[in-house]
Amino acid sequence: VMAQILEDRGFHGNTTGNIELLDAIFAEIFSRTGQSDPANTNLVGDYFDGDGIGQIALDALRAAPGTTFWTNWKNKFSSETEARKNRDGTTSSFFTRGTNTPFNNRNWLVGGYLDGWHRVPEYMHPYLLIAELEQKSIAARRKKIGFCWDMLEGAEWKIYGQGSFQNIHFDTPAGDIFKSTLNGVPPEMMFRQSVIMQLIGDGMIHWGAAARTSRDIGRWIRSYNGGFNTSKTKWRKQGTTQVVDYNPNDPTMPAKSPGDNPNNYPGNQVQIIPPNFYGPTPYGIHDALAGRWMAAQVIGKSSLMRYAPGATYKINGGSAINMYPGGTNPRTGSLGDATVSLLNNRNAGQNNIVYQCEAKKPIHIVGGNPGNGFILWCNPHARPNEVNEVTFTESGTHTFTAVGPAMRLYNW
Repeated sequence: VMAQILEDRGFHGNTTGNIELLDAIFAEIFSRTGQSDPANTNLVGDYFDGDGIGQIALDALRAAPGTTFWTNWKNKFSSETEARKNRDGTTSSFFTRGTNTPFNNRNWLVGGYLDGWHRVPEYMHPYLLIAELEQKSIAARRKKIGFCWDMLEGAEWKIYGQGSFQNIHFDTPAGDIFKSTLNGVPPEMMFRQSVIMQLIGDGMIHWGAAARTSRDIGRWIRSYNGGFNTSKTKWRKQGTTQVVDYNPNDPTMPAKSPGDNPNNYPGNQVQIIPPNFYGPTPYGIHDALAGRWMAAQVIGKSSLMRYAPGATYKINGGSAINMYPGGTNPRTGSLGDATVSLLNNRNAGQNNIVYQCEAKKPIHIVGGNPGNGFILWCNPHARPNEVNEVTFTESGTHTFTAVGPAMRLYNW
């Protein structure tokens, strides 16, 4: 709510006074919790608070292996001081901003919008999200709550910002309404995001999860994509090629609906545009919920999650390939092991996820112990029918098989 107030007050224009107000409100709310440590509360900021920590999709996509970009990114995991730095080397304002510094009174909201495939390519997303969570765990003992929405907002890319136009035909008056709707996030990305946030993060918030939806393509509102405006709802009269802005006051066009259930249109009366069709059915939310359910089945076994040791994999029955760029064992951190950095396990120096991303190798994490553990597996670069046969050694040798790039959870 406060983030929305901030935007409404002109966040992107006059920022200083508005941010100070937001920080002061958070400080007051935190003081009323009676807690001394924000990590003991569920107070979270907004997706502006992250600054440049973690948000590097395009850089990671463009940079050639072995270049300075990768060296700098790996170094961000070396210490608390480095982990708090933005891409440009400055310390994140989460730790330095004003009198009511965010670090002193709230946790992190992680991820922001999945803006579009151009910025978050599907195969890059799991690496980037895990890396952001681990870096922020090293930077501060604060909860990391995922921001989840099943639409591609496209704030900085007009192709996605415009969405896709869908149409519905009307008989009276005869013609077609075209409505701009946002593009959906690929379901697998939603599933991966949810699993990762539940196991490596500290939970999720779903934007618009309770929005009214309809599975009936014939039920429409004026454009959901940014609300009703003439640039996003169009009309084409039957027999013509001219597309014009929809005008709800023009009697030659379909009228707006006064109610929620205009299922039956009287005789020859002008047809009306129903109010509760939410663009494409937000199918991604179901995959996010499935990911949360899957993670819930193993979360009690998630102690000491770690990058799997003694690991190799074969592609379609070929020769064994080392799991990590440096061999079959992962790199270790300040705790002397390869455990994943979490809220209560801050393992500075353990930066395996960046190496895996650079080398385009799989993500292979285990939790718990044999007989009461689980395996988190994802090879984002695998082809749809590619078979990966995986072997790792910990309290014995273990083998499993995964097909395609989907994220998977196995009992171990």
